[in-house]
Amino acid sequence: MKLILIRHGESEGNKNQEIYGWTDYPLTNKGLEQVKKMTAYLQHQVFHRLYTSPLIRAKYIAEQITQHINGLSIIEDPQLKEMNYGIFEGQTKEVVLLKYNQEYNLFMSQYETYSIPSGEGYFEFQNRVLSFLEKSLPGKDETFVIVTHGGVIREILTHLLHLAPGEVWNHPIHPGCIVEVTNQKGQWIMSEILQT
Repeated sequence: MKLILIRHGESEGNKNQEIYGWTDYPLTNKGLEQVKKMTAYLQHQVFHRLYTSPLIRAKYIAEQITQHINGLSIIEDPQLKEMNYGIFEGQTKEVVLLKYNQEYNLFMSQYETYSIPSGEGYFEFQNRVLSFLEKSLPGKDETFVIVTHGGVIREILTHLLHLAPGEVWNHPIHPGCIVEVTNQKGQWIMSEILQT
């Protein structure tokens, strides 16, 4: 069984270096070019299911993939949305530090227990992603594509590869990247990373 994890291409939020999760930014021109490269890479592979976050920056990629693969339908799942950064959403780190210095420092120092006002806590986010995984893992000879966000991909990799907390940050998950993880004899192995 195989999971192909796709992080959306560059969005306006990435370009503006903003903190964002649920803010529904579109892709930039660079992000649209990354989508072309990703779909070219994926068009000759066989998939059994295609899941996507409902946010436009991810959903657009899923729609482009289905144009090249007949008979594949898109399954939107809100559990695949990025973490909700609440009061930090849509602002640069510099602005957040000016407006919400105490909250930002609490989040950075106590991320496992602190919930961002009007957002979600790390454990809420983690439980949401793991709940998706439990109900959606592929069968023995299946390949699933998941189009989502950097934080979601990191949570999936941490869980499947049994990584120590923070270890996943050693693996770059840039906008427009594709990560393949394969289950071989009950053990998940990261088999390929494509950066577009």
